[in-house]
Amino acid sequence: MTDIKNSQKVGLVLEGGANRGIFTSGVLDCLKKNEIYLPYVISVSVGTCNAIDYISRQIGRTKDCMIPHGRNTPPICWKNILKKKSPINLDMVFDEYPNKLIPFDYTTFWNSDIVSEFVVTNCLTGSAEYFSPPQNRDKKRLMQICRASCSMPYILPEVYIDNIPYLDGGCSDPIPFKRAIKMGYQKNIVIMTRTLEYIPKKKATWLKKIERVMYSKYPNFVKLLSQADEQYQKILEEIKVFENQKKLLVIRPTQELAKRMEQNQNHMEAFYKHGYDVTNYRLNEIRDFIQ
Repeated sequence: MTDIKNSQKVGLVLEGGANRGIFTSGVLDCLKKNEIYLPYVISVSVGTCNAIDYISRQIGRTKDCMIPHGRNTPPICWKNILKKKSPINLDMVFDEYPNKLIPFDYTTFWNSDIVSEFVVTNCLTGSAEYFSPPQNRDKKRLMQICRASCSMPYILPEVYIDNIPYLDGGCSDPIPFKRAIKMGYQKNIVIMTRTLEYIPKKKATWLKKIERVMYSKYPNFVKLLSQADEQYQKILEEIKVFENQKKLLVIRPTQELAKRMEQNQNHMEAFYKHGYDVTNYRLNEIRDFIQ
């Protein structure tokens, strides 16, 4: 087992990406099976779903939630629009699953020494905020924070925490490795869900118009969204610099086998396996990096 105390200055950074997050599930299941647990985790969007199962040490749970194989409707499915008015059913992800269908191990989570932060976007300020699990072990608030981190704009409503509206953390800090550094973790393992070759596409004019209408009461959030593509490209360039300096170890797919709103469960299975295999191949490199 890789002891947390022996890796005190190494953090774990998890990108989002909706159903592309199944790649991260494969990566983390490989780390869990090899008992590699780092002392700090920061996550965005679906990365947060992966993060809490990493902390609770539940191998395979995130995969079971994302690929139900007929047990129930997948949490990301176009059929959900009929009941939830959105393709993403967060009630299932953060209530039915953890509390009934696929139980979340709250006890192990609360008792973990791992420090965790979940990224959300404040709609009023247009800035990232970083929530830690509630110290009073409030299950409902924990899941509300996770819900906010995952609440994608355009297709999901704002999530209110302490009367403040929040949306997906990926809008403001999509790959929060700089936050990890600020928190004192000078070396970090970053798990990304896009290939090295990925280049963000320029946002269409019609989408910008929709943003201005949908979020007219949040001008700072609209401004943030208008700059998102350029900011993401800048982050990708910064990651390459830190990676070359050996301050980041980046685990990313070599091929993108599943899309953001992927509906084919065979593609999801393949992307999960890809994440597991890529990580398993690099285990010695990972162990050397965190020592």
